[in-house]
Amino acid sequence: MKIINFAIIGLGRIGSIHLENMIDNENINVECISDTNTTKLNFFKKKYNLNVCENINRDIFQNKNIDAILIATPTSSHLQLILKAIHHEKFIFCEKPIDLDLKKINKFSRLCENYEKTLQIGFNRRFDPTVECILQKSKQGLVGKIEKLIITSRDRNPPSARYIKSSGGILRDCSIHDIDLMLNFFKDDKIKEVFCYASNLFNLEIKKQKDFDTVVSLFKTKKGKICIINNSRHSAYGYDQRIEVFGNKGMIQTKNIREKHIKEYLKNSTGKSQNYLDFFIERYSDSFKKELDVFCKSIFERKKSKVSFKDCKNALLICEALYKSIKKRKSIKIEY
Repeated sequence: MKIINFAIIGLGRIGSIHLENMIDNENINVECISDTNTTKLNFFKKKYNLNVCENINRDIFQNKNIDAILIATPTSSHLQLILKAIHHEKFIFCEKPIDLDLKKINKFSRLCENYEKTLQIGFNRRFDPTVECILQKSKQGLVGKIEKLIITSRDRNPPSARYIKSSGGILRDCSIHDIDLMLNFFKDDKIKEVFCYASNLFNLEIKKQKDFDTVVSLFKTKKGKICIINNSRHSAYGYDQRIEVFGNKGMIQTKNIREKHIKEYLKNSTGKSQNYLDFFIERYSDSFKKELDVFCKSIFERKKSKVSFKDCKNALLICEALYKSIKKRKSIKIEY
């Protein structure tokens, strides 16, 4: 197999990014596109001269010409589409999270985790060059024994009310990326206990949806390492993404990325810099491309994905414990 024939289901914000990257990827042929929004569907059909799905079972799942399916639909449909793709023996790339119901995930975890073909979950930040670098240096012992991890993720602006309604909440939508990174930094040292502070400080629409706009989550591993993850749905100064790894030999940290890395030294100001990037699409543009490359490589090499169904399940397990902590106002032990 030299070219992988793809179908993409879902052409919303993330799906559109994936489609653009798939069109530019030399290993991919987009065989079919699907979305419930006919206006958007016809836009991409005309732009790239693509086949449009009329019947998802016949045109995608039962279509022998389609090797792989990329799922970028609303979260509530992810697991159902994964199971259908497994039944039809397709390679699967699915955006996170798998589902918002951990019981449903556990019910089908054995089937999904034992699936022989590549099944990759879209934790794109793992493939960001800056994140990959700090993770690699940490694992190589640059800072010695890791004692503390601090991760900051703050959106530039809150998402739309419609998005918030179906997102599953700030922890399942935003924090889950940071939790996945935390689990990678701590490797086999599992999270033992969590605590979460959550507030509504600035967005009434988020409060109406019984979600939070500001959270700080605390984690402790079985060996005593500590992690702090702080998230917010807004940031006046730009998209704020930082990681700090502290160990007995020192510290390593990432900085926010600017559009241009210049500083101005003038009469009325010194060290003035350009603003940070505005949106996750710009900040993580390289990682979206890289995760597709890695998915294709795993297919060619007949390997399981490095970002697995189980990885997402474990991250969601911790999210649920954090929500329980908010509700009960106490620390929660993690039960694997």
